[in-house]
Amino acid sequence: LGIVKKERPFGDENAKHAIWAICDSFFRFWYRFVPANWSLLQAGMLDIGAERVMRMLPDYMGREFERICEQWLWRMNGHALPFVMLESGYWWGTDQRSRQQEEIDIVAKGDEGAMLFCECKWRNELMGIDQFDKLVWRSERFAALQKTYIMFSKSGFDKALVKEAAARKDLILVELQDICASATA
Repeated sequence: LGIVKKERPFGDENAKHAIWAICDSFFRFWYRFVPANWSLLQAGMLDIGAERVMRMLPDYMGREFERICEQWLWRMNGHALPFVMLESGYWWGTDQRSRQQEEIDIVAKGDEGAMLFCECKWRNELMGIDQFDKLVWRSERFAALQKTYIMFSKSGFDKALVKEAAARKDLILVELQDICASATA
């Protein structure tokens, strides 16, 4: 039915690392918010239930924004990307250097060793150079002949990151308004 799917870290076929996730947006929203507010809804306290949902919505939207950004990448594939993507996904795992759990929101692979690494932030603050540096550090675990970095932000980018992007050919900055504009074009 396409409601749940087995997810593995990008590039990892080890069955031990797989997780089951709700992939249908309606069901994901329902199970995140409705059971937690069911007693309020049954009591007719819709205003209080809605207020609770609105408070939790920014946390929920983080993963949803990653999915939206990945869809945008596939729409732009062959047009605005430096190479044609052949596969994409989400990566998580333990970094051997820091011995901490790390993740990369979107990883994509193309022909001849080209890879794309993306950080997606659904926050009411500007994305900074520190997040780019962290993405570059995390991407070092992947061997690629050509690496491209895309930073997606709901609220934009600070001056240092904009300056860095202007000086590099491998860094692309995409704001929410850019994603929305391309969806209507």
